[in-house]
Amino acid sequence: MFAAMIIVTLIFMLMTLRVGKPLRLFHYITILITLTSGLAYFIMAAGGGWRFSLVDVIHHKHQPTDLVFRQIYWARYIGWLISTILILLDLTLLAGLPGAEILLVIYADVAMMLFVCTSHNHSDN
Repeated sequence: MFAAMIIVTLIFMLMTLRVGKPLRLFHYITILITLTSGLAYFIMAAGGGWRFSLVDVIHHKHQPTDLVFRQIYWARYIGWLISTILILLDLTLLAGLPGAEILLVIYADVAMMLFVCTSHNHSDN
């Protein structure tokens, strides 16, 4: 997946050269989207971007306590956060929304991501 994202990033970079300077902003944002995703996939493929998180402690009467851990790929969540912000920025600028509405949409996206991450961490309790 990393290689695919880097190839797509290079294609968008080449496409940027064919567009006038006033329209390059959309291409630059798209390049950042694919590059961010590519870097997140590279970090995970290289064995990084994750940690174990304690999700549950199971107590038994006559046996040792069991600790339940889950592997969390934080690089994926950071990649999603950055890329969804950039996707929304690209779309709202393309739609011609005013700055205040763009900020509201991006804030709603960040809040949604935080709530989803929080609910996943506590869904097993």
